[in-house]
Amino acid sequence: IIPSDDSSDESHPDTVVLFIHGIIESSDFFEEYMELVPPHFSACSILLDGHGRTVEEFCASSMKKWKAQLENKIAELSAAYKNILLVGHSMGSLFAIELAAAHPEIIRGILIMGTPLRLWITPEMPMTMLRIFFGKYSEADDRTMASVKAYGMKNWLPLWRYVGWFPRYFELFRDIKVARNALKELNVPCWAIHSNLDEVVSRRVVRMFQKNPCVRLTILPNAHHLYYPPEDRRLLEDTMTAFYNSF
Repeated sequence: IIPSDDSSDESHPDTVVLFIHGIIESSDFFEEYMELVPPHFSACSILLDGHGRTVEEFCASSMKKWKAQLENKIAELSAAYKNILLVGHSMGSLFAIELAAAHPEIIRGILIMGTPLRLWITPEMPMTMLRIFFGKYSEADDRTMASVKAYGMKNWLPLWRYVGWFPRYFELFRDIKVARNALKELNVPCWAIHSNLDEVVSRRVVRMFQKNPCVRLTILPNAHHLYYPPEDRRLLEDTMTAFYNSF
Protein backbone atom coordinates (compact mmCIF):
# COMPACT_ATOMS: atom_id res chain seq x y z
CA ILE A 1 0.00 0.00 0.00
CA ILE A 2 1.51 3.26 -1.12
CA PRO A 3 0.19 6.48 0.46
CA SER A 4 -0.13 9.20 -2.16
CA ASP A 5 0.80 11.96 0.22
CA ASP A 6 4.09 12.78 1.90
CA SER A 7 5.16 9.96 4.22
CA SER A 8 6.15 12.57 6.80
CA ASP A 9 2.46 13.41 7.30
CA GLU A 10 1.34 11.66 10.47
CA SER A 11 -2.31 11.62 9.45
CA HIS A 12 -3.51 8.33 8.00
CA PRO A 13 -5.79 8.50 4.93
CA ASP A 14 -9.21 6.95 5.43
CA THR A 15 -9.62 6.10 1.73
CA VAL A 16 -7.57 3.80 -0.49
CA VAL A 17 -7.83 3.21 -4.23
CA LEU A 18 -7.20 -0.34 -5.43
CA PHE A 19 -6.35 -0.84 -9.13
CA ILE A 20 -7.27 -4.18 -10.73
CA HIS A 21 -5.84 -5.08 -14.14
CA GLY A 22 -7.33 -7.25 -16.88
CA ILE A 23 -6.62 -10.76 -18.08
CA ILE A 24 -3.03 -11.34 -19.34
CA GLU A 25 -2.31 -7.73 -18.38
CA SER A 26 -0.20 -6.54 -15.49
CA SER A 27 -0.42 -3.75 -12.95
CA ASP A 28 1.87 -1.72 -15.25
CA PHE A 29 -1.27 -0.76 -17.17
CA PHE A 30 -2.21 1.62 -14.34
CA GLU A 31 1.26 3.02 -13.69
CA GLU A 32 0.55 6.50 -15.05
CA TYR A 33 -3.07 6.60 -13.91
CA MET A 34 -2.08 6.04 -10.30
CA GLU A 35 -0.50 9.49 -10.36
CA LEU A 36 -4.00 10.98 -10.61
CA VAL A 37 -4.98 9.70 -7.16
CA PRO A 38 -5.35 12.75 -4.88
CA PRO A 39 -2.75 13.27 -2.16
CA HIS A 40 -5.22 12.68 0.68
CA PHE A 41 -5.91 9.10 -0.56
CA SER A 42 -3.70 6.05 -0.56
CA ALA A 43 -3.25 3.94 -3.69
CA CYS A 44 -2.21 0.39 -4.43
CA SER A 45 -2.42 -2.11 -7.26
CA ILE A 46 -2.62 -5.88 -7.31
CA LEU A 47 -0.82 -8.32 -9.59
CA LEU A 48 -3.10 -11.30 -10.05
CA ASP A 49 -1.61 -14.76 -9.75
CA GLY A 50 0.16 -15.99 -12.89
CA HIS A 51 0.17 -12.56 -14.52
CA GLY A 52 3.31 -10.62 -15.38
CA ARG A 53 5.25 -13.88 -15.66
CA THR A 54 5.45 -16.76 -18.12
CA VAL A 55 2.76 -18.36 -20.27
CA GLU A 56 3.07 -21.55 -18.22
CA GLU A 57 2.49 -19.73 -14.93
CA PHE A 58 -0.58 -18.03 -16.33
CA CYS A 59 -1.97 -21.35 -17.56
CA ALA A 60 -1.42 -22.89 -14.12
CA SER A 61 -3.45 -20.18 -12.38
CA SER A 62 -7.24 -19.87 -12.25
CA MET A 63 -10.17 -17.54 -11.79
CA LYS A 64 -10.69 -19.08 -8.34
CA LYS A 65 -7.19 -18.00 -7.29
CA TRP A 66 -7.69 -14.47 -8.64
CA LYS A 67 -10.96 -14.01 -6.78
CA ALA A 68 -9.54 -15.39 -3.55
CA GLN A 69 -6.57 -13.06 -3.92
CA LEU A 70 -8.90 -10.08 -4.32
CA GLU A 71 -11.09 -11.06 -1.38
CA ASN A 72 -7.97 -11.31 0.78
CA LYS A 73 -6.83 -7.90 -0.43
CA ILE A 74 -10.19 -6.33 0.34
CA ALA A 75 -10.08 -7.84 3.85
CA GLU A 76 -6.56 -6.47 4.34
CA LEU A 77 -7.49 -2.99 3.15
CA SER A 78 -10.75 -2.86 5.10
CA ALA A 79 -8.77 -3.42 8.30
CA ALA A 80 -6.70 -0.31 7.61
CA TYR A 81 -9.09 2.01 5.73
CA LYS A 82 -12.63 3.21 6.20
CA ASN A 83 -13.34 3.50 2.49
CA ILE A 84 -12.17 1.54 -0.55
CA LEU A 85 -12.48 2.72 -4.14
CA LEU A 86 -11.86 0.30 -6.99
CA VAL A 87 -10.50 1.10 -10.46
CA GLY A 88 -10.63 -1.80 -12.89
CA HIS A 89 -9.83 -2.42 -16.53
CA SER A 90 -11.32 -5.22 -18.66
CA MET A 91 -11.56 -8.36 -16.50
CA GLY A 92 -10.58 -6.18 -13.55
CA SER A 93 -13.72 -4.14 -14.10
CA LEU A 94 -15.84 -7.30 -13.88
CA PHE A 95 -14.20 -8.07 -10.55
CA ALA A 96 -14.80 -4.49 -9.40
CA ILE A 97 -18.54 -4.79 -10.11
CA GLU A 98 -18.79 -8.09 -8.27
CA LEU A 99 -16.79 -6.90 -5.27
CA ALA A 100 -18.79 -3.66 -4.96
CA ALA A 101 -22.08 -5.55 -5.15
CA ALA A 102 -20.86 -7.98 -2.46
CA HIS A 103 -19.26 -5.40 -0.12
CA PRO A 104 -21.17 -2.09 -0.41
CA GLU A 105 -20.44 -1.33 3.25
CA ILE A 106 -16.72 -0.83 2.55
CA ILE A 107 -16.43 -0.32 -1.21
CA ARG A 108 -17.79 3.19 -1.67
CA GLY A 109 -17.44 3.48 -5.44
CA ILE A 110 -15.89 2.00 -8.56
CA LEU A 111 -14.48 3.30 -11.82
CA ILE A 112 -14.43 0.72 -14.61
CA MET A 113 -12.85 0.80 -18.07
CA GLY A 114 -13.33 -1.48 -21.07
CA THR A 115 -15.86 -3.64 -19.24
CA PRO A 116 -16.50 -6.83 -21.26
CA LEU A 117 -20.09 -7.48 -20.18
CA ARG A 118 -20.79 -8.17 -23.85
CA LEU A 119 -18.05 -9.29 -26.22
CA TRP A 120 -17.50 -8.32 -29.83
CA ILE A 121 -14.04 -9.38 -30.98
CA THR A 122 -12.84 -7.54 -34.08
CA PRO A 123 -10.00 -8.89 -36.30
CA GLU A 124 -7.69 -6.16 -35.02
CA MET A 125 -7.35 -7.78 -31.60
CA PRO A 126 -5.91 -11.17 -32.71
CA MET A 127 -3.79 -9.42 -35.36
CA THR A 128 -2.26 -7.19 -32.70
CA MET A 129 -1.47 -10.18 -30.51
CA LEU A 130 0.17 -12.01 -33.39
CA ARG A 131 2.35 -8.99 -34.14
CA ILE A 132 3.45 -9.01 -30.50
CA PHE A 133 4.01 -12.78 -30.44
CA PHE A 134 6.37 -12.60 -33.42
CA GLY A 135 7.88 -9.20 -32.66
CA LYS A 136 6.60 -7.77 -35.93
CA TYR A 137 5.79 -4.25 -34.85
CA SER A 138 7.33 -0.82 -34.76
CA GLU A 139 7.81 1.31 -31.68
CA ALA A 140 6.22 4.11 -33.69
CA ASP A 141 2.95 2.14 -33.71
CA ASP A 142 1.24 3.68 -30.69
CA ARG A 143 -1.69 1.26 -30.65
CA THR A 144 0.48 -1.85 -30.62
CA MET A 145 2.90 -0.34 -28.12
CA ALA A 146 -0.02 0.30 -25.75
CA SER A 147 -0.74 -3.44 -25.87
CA VAL A 148 2.94 -4.31 -25.38
CA LYS A 149 3.00 -2.20 -22.23
CA ALA A 150 -0.26 -3.57 -20.87
CA TYR A 151 0.48 -7.26 -21.41
CA GLY A 152 2.59 -8.68 -18.64
CA MET A 153 3.46 -11.97 -20.30
CA LYS A 154 7.06 -13.08 -20.85
CA ASN A 155 8.46 -15.65 -23.30
CA TRP A 156 5.60 -15.49 -25.80
CA LEU A 157 6.81 -18.25 -28.15
CA PRO A 158 6.23 -21.06 -29.07
CA LEU A 159 2.52 -20.73 -29.83
CA TRP A 160 1.57 -24.31 -28.90
CA ARG A 161 1.87 -23.36 -25.22
CA TYR A 162 -1.25 -21.20 -25.53
CA VAL A 163 -3.52 -24.25 -25.49
CA GLY A 164 -3.43 -23.77 -21.73
CA TRP A 165 -5.07 -20.36 -22.12
CA PHE A 166 -8.43 -21.85 -23.09
CA PRO A 167 -9.51 -22.86 -19.55
CA ARG A 168 -8.71 -19.39 -18.25
CA TYR A 169 -10.77 -17.74 -20.98
CA PHE A 170 -13.66 -20.18 -20.47
CA GLU A 171 -13.64 -19.13 -16.83
CA LEU A 172 -13.71 -15.50 -17.94
CA PHE A 173 -16.70 -16.11 -20.21
CA ARG A 174 -18.58 -17.70 -17.31
CA ASP A 175 -17.68 -14.83 -15.02
CA ILE A 176 -19.11 -12.31 -17.48
CA LYS A 177 -22.56 -13.68 -16.65
CA VAL A 178 -21.83 -13.32 -12.94
CA ALA A 179 -20.82 -9.67 -13.44
CA ARG A 180 -23.96 -8.94 -15.50
CA ASN A 181 -26.13 -10.09 -12.62
CA ALA A 182 -24.00 -8.17 -10.12
CA LEU A 183 -24.43 -4.98 -12.17
CA LYS A 184 -28.20 -5.26 -11.75
CA GLU A 185 -27.74 -5.33 -7.97
CA LEU A 186 -25.06 -2.65 -7.80
CA ASN A 187 -26.07 0.30 -5.64
CA VAL A 188 -22.79 2.17 -5.11
CA PRO A 189 -21.56 4.94 -7.42
CA CYS A 190 -20.12 3.45 -10.60
CA TRP A 191 -18.29 5.54 -13.18
CA ALA A 192 -17.99 3.57 -16.41
CA ILE A 193 -15.66 4.51 -19.26
CA HIS A 194 -16.41 2.92 -22.63
CA SER A 195 -14.14 3.13 -25.68
CA ASN A 196 -16.13 3.66 -28.86
CA LEU A 197 -13.59 1.72 -30.98
CA ASP A 198 -13.02 -1.11 -28.48
CA GLU A 199 -11.82 -4.26 -30.26
CA VAL A 200 -13.19 -6.55 -27.54
CA VAL A 201 -16.24 -4.97 -25.92
CA SER A 202 -19.59 -4.67 -27.68
CA ARG A 203 -21.33 -1.31 -27.79
CA ARG A 204 -24.34 -3.03 -26.29
CA VAL A 205 -22.75 -2.56 -22.87
CA VAL A 206 -23.76 1.11 -23.12
CA ARG A 207 -27.43 0.11 -22.87
CA MET A 208 -26.63 -2.19 -19.96
CA PHE A 209 -25.00 0.64 -18.05
CA GLN A 210 -27.87 3.00 -18.80
CA LYS A 211 -30.31 0.62 -17.06
CA ASN A 212 -28.65 1.16 -13.68
CA PRO A 213 -29.15 4.68 -12.24
CA CYS A 214 -25.98 4.27 -10.14
CA VAL A 215 -23.84 4.22 -13.29
CA ARG A 216 -22.38 7.40 -14.75
CA LEU A 217 -21.15 6.72 -18.28
CA THR A 218 -18.36 8.41 -20.24
CA ILE A 219 -17.78 7.41 -23.87
CA LEU A 220 -14.34 7.98 -25.42
CA PRO A 221 -15.05 8.54 -29.13
CA ASN A 222 -11.72 7.42 -30.62
CA ALA A 223 -10.31 5.12 -27.96
CA HIS A 224 -9.61 1.38 -28.19
CA HIS A 225 -9.44 -1.36 -25.56
CA LEU A 226 -5.88 -0.57 -24.55
CA TYR A 227 -5.02 2.53 -26.56
CA TYR A 228 -6.26 6.02 -25.80
CA PRO A 229 -5.28 8.77 -28.28
CA PRO A 230 -4.33 12.09 -26.66
CA GLU A 231 -7.76 13.74 -26.77
CA ASP A 232 -9.43 10.65 -25.31
CA ARG A 233 -6.67 10.26 -22.74
CA ARG A 234 -7.42 13.78 -21.49
CA LEU A 235 -11.13 12.95 -21.19
CA LEU A 236 -10.30 9.72 -19.37
CA GLU A 237 -8.03 11.53 -16.92
CA ASP A 238 -10.63 14.26 -16.34
CA THR A 239 -13.21 11.57 -15.61
CA MET A 240 -10.88 9.83 -13.17
CA THR A 241 -10.19 13.10 -11.38
CA ALA A 242 -13.90 13.90 -11.14
CA PHE A 243 -14.53 10.40 -9.78
CA TYR A 244 -12.01 10.90 -6.96
CA ASN A 245 -13.31 14.39 -6.21
CA SER A 246 -16.84 13.05 -5.77
CA PHE A 247 -15.78 11.33 -2.53
